[in-house]
Amino acid sequence: MNQAIETLRQRLNQWVELTPEEWATYREGLHLCAFDRGRLITRRGEVENQIYFVISGIVKIYFVHGEREICVDFAFEQDLVNSFISFATRQPSVLALQAITPVEALCVSHSEVVRFNDLSKNSERLGRLIMEQLYIRKSRKEMKLLSQTAEERYFDLMTRHPEVGRQIPIKDIASYLGIHPESLSRIRKKMMMSVKK
Repeated sequence: MNQAIETLRQRLNQWVELTPEEWATYREGLHLCAFDRGRLITRRGEVENQIYFVISGIVKIYFVHGEREICVDFAFEQDLVNSFISFATRQPSVLALQAITPVEALCVSHSEVVRFNDLSKNSERLGRLIMEQLYIRKSRKEMKLLSQTAEERYFDLMTRHPEVGRQIPIKDIASYLGIHPESLSRIRKKMMMSVKK
């Protein structure tokens, strides 16, 4: 756990250099969470009360439309994840978070974040910078969705996270890419054929 805490500290320090006192206060609120494969981390309709820093594993972020699960994103090692709108507004989440693989994460509660904000001048800046990064990530994904083919988006995802093909079900990858599983199977087959040549 100490290595994970140090990794989180380094990640946060990329945005704001916390003083030793600020880090000690923040560290007090951290605890280790573990989720078995398939377990819901955040349920739709519940208010999000945690921020998770993924140590290991993959988290699927999705919502349900009619009978279909629509995958919005995945969180991988060293990602911060939660239902951010619910966390910020204190309204029930429309998103669900699910462990696709066994997941270990460092967790901090909403009340601890509020306490940290009250005690630290850097906390509000840190929160703003994290939100900026989330917005940038979301905007890039939207631009790719509108400007790249499904094949290009799949290749990009596999380049950044090679474990995707082995650990995430095809239906979830297809949903994330905005295509049907059959289309993804054709893309994967085509890519395998080109690798063999």
